[in-house]
Amino acid sequence: FMEMTFSNVSFIRLIRMFRVVRAFRVIRTMGHFKELRLLMHTIVASVLALFWSMLIMFIFQLMTAILLCQTLHDFIVDPTAEMEMRLWANQHYGDGLKALYTVFELTFSGCWPNYARPVIERVH
Repeated sequence: FMEMTFSNVSFIRLIRMFRVVRAFRVIRTMGHFKELRLLMHTIVASVLALFWSMLIMFIFQLMTAILLCQTLHDFIVDPTAEMEMRLWANQHYGDGLKALYTVFELTFSGCWPNYARPVIERVH
């Protein structure tokens, strides 16, 4: 019985030795992939920069949306202004979320004149 336990322990030690050798082999081959590690580090760093750029862009869009919503509020509630334009302004700039979505479209789509031109020409 003792002899069998000793052989099992020897076998387990041999397996551990092979694992250690395999780990050293992996570490040795990692030296060949310096360019890949540099590339991965660059991608991670650029994703972080992209996050901060998107956050700054969102803050600017939010500030613009609040400004537009506040400045067009008097026009939207003015009973002397033309009703069709008031409804259009309310639909696009009536509250914070509508204004933020409109500013998002202004920023990232090519249809910004559709939202800016009526405000410039018909709101007074």
